Amino acid sequence: MKKLTFTFLIYISCVVSMASCSESNNAVTPEISSLYGKYQVKNVVRYRGGLTTEDQAVARIGSCITIEKSLFKSQDLNMKNPVYKIDTYVVKSEEGEVIPKSTRDFLSIYNGYRTDRKKVVSLNVFSPDNSKDFEDSFEIIDGEEILNLFDGFFYFFEKGCGNTE
Repeated sequence: MKKLTFTFLIYISCVVSMASCSESNNAVTPEISSLYGKYQVKNVVRYRGGLTTEDQAVARIGSCITIEKSLFKSQDLNMKNPVYKIDTYVVKSEEGEVIPKSTRDFLSIYNGYRTDRKKVVSLNVFSPDNSKDFEDSFEIIDGEEILNLFDGFFYFFEKGCGNTE
């Protein structure tokens, strides 16, 4: 119970600190090459249930992913020559607007994070053999931070991985 309370407090502090971001309503679409590098998991926050336990999610803090032109490497994937695509999702907020489940499931704004945004920019990672269904997806918070939603947790990544960069 202490872990859940602590996690909830971290989540609230993240929401409060990010609510004042000047880019919150005007997300900038970066060049893919500006996102290349290694990123490290800095924080994990539960936003709904899933099969991943809190201990398993927290154990990923400190782990790294690689986003490069010729390589995408994460905890579960090691893909040569990935195809990257940046998508911008305009947030629908009109009364009666139904958001498809496929969109709600992988965008944090529909799961309570930085709900004041007008658009969300994401980096989608595709296999070179299948450019239709993405293998992984990251919301671009800014040039130094990305966010991944997986099995009920927000994983916050910051650019740089230990002493390698």
